[in-house]
Amino acid sequence: MAPYPPTGKRAQQVQPPDPILPPHTDNLKSISLLFLGWKILLLGVVAASPGPGYDTSTELLLSDLRSAITRPDSAIHHVIHHVLSRLLRWDAFYFVNIGSRGYLFEQEWAFSRFSTFPVSALAKVLPNSLFPSLLLRQTLAATAVSHLAHFGSCLLIYALALRLLPDGFRNRTAIATLAAYLHILSPAGVFLSAPYAEALFSCLNFLGFYLLSFAAESPRSARDSVTYSLSAVGGGLSFAVASTFRGNGLLSVLAFGVYALPIARRVLSGIVSLNDLSALPGLVVGVVLTVFGFATPQYIAYTEYCTGAALNSRPWCTKVPPSIYTFVQAHYWNVGFLKYWTVSNVPLFLIAAPSLVILFATAVIALYPLVSSLWKSSETPQRHLLVCAATAAPQLALVVAATTSFHVQIINRICSGYPTWYVMLASAIVGRQQQAGEGDGQDVSVLQSPRLQRRVVKCMMLYGLIQAGLYASFLPPA
Repeated sequence: MAPYPPTGKRAQQVQPPDPILPPHTDNLKSISLLFLGWKILLLGVVAASPGPGYDTSTELLLSDLRSAITRPDSAIHHVIHHVLSRLLRWDAFYFVNIGSRGYLFEQEWAFSRFSTFPVSALAKVLPNSLFPSLLLRQTLAATAVSHLAHFGSCLLIYALALRLLPDGFRNRTAIATLAAYLHILSPAGVFLSAPYAEALFSCLNFLGFYLLSFAAESPRSARDSVTYSLSAVGGGLSFAVASTFRGNGLLSVLAFGVYALPIARRVLSGIVSLNDLSALPGLVVGVVLTVFGFATPQYIAYTEYCTGAALNSRPWCTKVPPSIYTFVQAHYWNVGFLKYWTVSNVPLFLIAAPSLVILFATAVIALYPLVSSLWKSSETPQRHLLVCAATAAPQLALVVAATTSFHVQIINRICSGYPTWYVMLASAIVGRQQQAGEGDGQDVSVLQSPRLQRRVVKCMMLYGLIQAGLYASFLPPA
């Protein structure tokens, strides 16, 4: 893969712009079919898993359903109970319980209640006669929402990939389609089907990047300024909601910083224009909205634990800032800077290593063309350079945070919310042959070998299938 997105002569080797129909319709059909087939395969692995593993929490929680599934005419209940009971594992317990009764214990604040709102709304419309257990209805609704959100993510990454590539670039739709395929086969695997927040987060984060991509060109008129501001604010709103679902959504503020870089470069060069000044308010509002989304759950917890009769009842109430999320992660899960760097965790670092390497390398390669362009000139960079760098900056920050401060193995599932590496891998696979004879430009790909590219995709699929079986049996890694 050449420097991504392509610049120079290669960026000029284009075909006529892609028509809206019918090519996109065919691509979306193929995306839908692969999505359906992969989900059926994953759920089949889940259903075929050997049993509850070492934990019987699911069986205890759903014990109130046993009388309903022993009737001769309740085969549907047997099937539903069997599959859903194997999806109700690990953190899914927290999400399902929080959705059905709200927060009860302090450590539950590590899991977003906001992500359970659409789940609870759907659970309420499921018939009690068919699904007598509230927890089962909640689990079924959460599973349905995860599938819908994952499918939405696939459509959004397809649209976003078209924004990341120059208009009319050769094989543009093929790259976008393959990026969607790769997201379907994501290492996140069953976590994008189970009652987790990963699918909702990726959908909203992709939506934020897509909306923000329309602010990639500096405004040249009052109408452009309105479009620019609306794009930035829309992206901020989407990132804000995503940040209520997962704390790493806060990293998306870096995208606004990337969009501000060309403006800052011109200001430092002594070039100040009204167009640049008109662009700043939208970016600032987008940042504020994203931070607000992250801070809202913290504020709600603060009012519950740290005000009135409960004043200073918990040690985190006096911290600056008083974040319940930071406290429960450190207190109950031992999350913190370098706390995971122990000999016993070496196998988990090895499991995470392939994802970390690919995420890091693709982010750096995606950022390089923009940095190089701004270093050489104060002119506004090409749109695709800015969009690509804006999606890559949060991904790079995620790699650093996961390596130093997270339970590192979760990178395999939270990487599903970051589009750059999917698009770059797709670009490498689709564009390798066509770019092989083009000598203008330096090949900086970490995936230079077609054999290695195939192995990466095969490993993603194999990991997803094995992980589904381990997850359903309540076995790590989670």
